[in-house]
Amino acid sequence: MVILKGHPSIPNVDAWGRSQYYEYLTMQLLDPTLAHSVRQGKRLDIPSAACAAEQLVDVLSHMRGRSIIQCDIKPNNMLFGTENDSDRVYLVDFGFASYYRDPTTLVHRPMETNVKDDIESLAYVFLELVQGTLPLENRHDRVLIQQEKEAWTGAELAVGVPSVFGEFIDYARTLEYTEEPDYFRWRTAFRELDGCSGQPVVEQTDARHFDERVHGPRTRFSRDYEEGFQVRQQRRLDPYVYVAGLRRRVSPGAAYWG
Repeated sequence: MVILKGHPSIPNVDAWGRSQYYEYLTMQLLDPTLAHSVRQGKRLDIPSAACAAEQLVDVLSHMRGRSIIQCDIKPNNMLFGTENDSDRVYLVDFGFASYYRDPTTLVHRPMETNVKDDIESLAYVFLELVQGTLPLENRHDRVLIQQEKEAWTGAELAVGVPSVFGEFIDYARTLEYTEEPDYFRWRTAFRELDGCSGQPVVEQTDARHFDERVHGPRTRFSRDYEEGFQVRQQRRLDPYVYVAGLRRRVSPGAAYWG
């Protein structure tokens, strides 16, 4: 994250290092993740999803400019800012991130994940967030997931929501291994969908009260739990992981839908 500092959707890192007994990382305190919506089968409203998608497309462009791919795009790694920054969605957890190398350098193996995978994974994430679910019969079988994914077009998946979400999936699927994604096109598309001008924002009520909309009013216990969660945040190797290229080598635990 230190390498990526300077983008508003990358959390600030205050300190890191190693003591006699453990390694540590101190970073900006953030609010709940977008994963709450998926776990409860709830939808994220279209304006909030569009603003968040615009911000995260922009941060992927920022990462690409530094030759870095995230390799673990999922709602668990997308967090709202706190009350003073609740109009911002942050991308966190770069444990699987790697430097992107063009295949012509003969460094990349053909089965490596690449820029295309981050884009396609992001497209599936936001489609599920606005739909509430995706038509998967078996979320735990990698082969079936891949077959089901290929059986649906973006337009078929995006029934009932703005077509831009399905078009984003179809576009990501067509990207070639070395092709540079058109980040500007999709930032513009999501901004126009939400009606934002200039700095993309998520409405204050959507960000600050997101947890209440999903779970009901927050109790003192739930607030304390969320605050503690941010401090002890660690990787969750569960099936709810979004990696686009199942035909390629994927990271451990990263084989959900996409």
